[in-house]
Amino acid sequence: MFRKRTYAELLHLTKLFHDQHNRDRTVPVPIEEVLDTKLRFRIVPLVGLLPNAGMYGGLSCGERSIFVDHGLAHSPASESAAQYRLTLAHEFAHFVLHPELYHGALVDRIRSIEDYKRHYMNIPKEVYEAAERQANELAALLLVPREALLEHFDATIHLFGFDQLGRTLNKPERQRVVHAMQFHFEVPQHIIEHRLDRDRLWE
Repeated sequence: MFRKRTYAELLHLTKLFHDQHNRDRTVPVPIEEVLDTKLRFRIVPLVGLLPNAGMYGGLSCGERSIFVDHGLAHSPASESAAQYRLTLAHEFAHFVLHPELYHGALVDRIRSIEDYKRHYMNIPKEVYEAAERQANELAALLLVPREALLEHFDATIHLFGFDQLGRTLNKPERQRVVHAMQFHFEVPQHIIEHRLDRDRLWE
């Protein structure tokens, strides 16, 4: 049964992940290496997943597989690399939080885009949307842990010579901070913006 998680629970899960699989707190978080070599997930590029199903990735818990759009997985562009890392973290978040939605006869036999469409059509809309929000939140925390966020935010503010109080920065200055941090963590821009807002660092 789907269960809503508190932010404190997600922070705890994030700490467990890094304590067990990224003890030296490496940034950018080596999410692909952890999933592939430590947790033994199969990362499977799937042709046409994004253009035909509107999805960057998908999950099969029973087969311990993460499916990623083929074009995304093989693009050399930095924006695609950041989205690829986010997709891996997002699907892993579903594995941790929502095994009941991604474990079963249908989802464990996914072999095509049509299989994905049939599976997701069977999930009630309100449950699907809530699960996506939770997975987005945990994925952002996994890739931008709170301690690293605080440390690099302060370092970036100092590097640019800005006032230590984030609220004194104007919009272009904030964009410079976000841009620098997104490349440091190798995540999409909106993830840094969300993490800074979520932990109220601009206040």
